[in-house]
Amino acid sequence: MQFKPFYVHFNRPVTKQDNSALRHAPRGFTAYITPTDDHRKAGVQVTWCSSKDEFMKNSGRKFAGETDIVHFNPREIPDLLARCANTCLTNYYENVSESSYMYVLKYMV
Repeated sequence: MQFKPFYVHFNRPVTKQDNSALRHAPRGFTAYITPTDDHRKAGVQVTWCSSKDEFMKNSGRKFAGETDIVHFNPREIPDLLARCANTCLTNYYENVSESSYMYVLKYMV
């Protein structure tokens, strides 16, 4: 039995001390994870959040569904999501580790 498609959304907090490096970094991302015919792969579609849509999850879901599907081994997906989150944080906050996204694997089992 395959899992149901699901979304993962990340949005970093906004502070008054946002410096120029954070202003130019993406604020968050939305990932859409879907099953494939090959049970050893999962399809991942990621889009970066934009200030134009005011960081709304609805807009992120719509844009994530329109991007290209990239196939990954499900064991690699927590690391991928952690790297996307760290891109948004740009080393000014505590780094997000792969273990923060291990919960995603339970949705794929």
